[in-house]
Parts: sequence; C-alpha cells; structure tokens
Amino acid sequence: MKYFSTIARPLHKLTEAKQKFIWTNECNNSFNKLKDALTSAPILAYPETGKQFILETDASCESIGAILSQEIDGQERVIAYFRKCLSRPERNIV
Repeated sequence: MKYFSTIARPLHKLTEAKQKFIWTNECNNSFNKLKDALTSAPILAYPETGKQFILETDASCESIGAILSQEIDGQERVIAYFRKCLSRPERNIV
C-alpha cells in the first residue's frame, strides 16, 4: 500500500509505551483509509518457479517496506508485501 507508514502513523503512535490511548479524528481517518485500502487490495499471486522476481524496497525514518512480484501472463503480479513501522530505538539508529 502506497504511503502505508504515513497513513498508519497515528494508529501506531497509540501502541507506543507510555502513550495514552486517545482516539482522535486523525486516528479515525487513518483507520478508515487503511480499512478501505485493505478491503480493495489486489489478490496475491503464487510465485512461478523459473521466472525472475521483482523486488521493490522503500525506507524512511519511520518505516521500511518491500513488495515482491513477478511478471505473470504479461502482467506484474504481487507475491508478497512487507511493511514495518520502526520502533523508537530503531528510528534512533537512522
């Protein structure tokens, strides 16, 4: 999902240690955007052995992500997604 970490950031902040759980309009908007994106996400394809894989990566100071795909029947199909919001100690390394 494009801009996942930016969209999910208000919700991720709620899970941080010593953070009060206060559901704001920003959290609600974030939740609704993620819900819409997840329910309309493309169906994952099974990998085909012998075909070349395509790996796209992305990183920021707050998250890392990757998409693994293959060209199948002339169309790029997603095999797997990976996203991780970095913890505060992980963000300090960057």
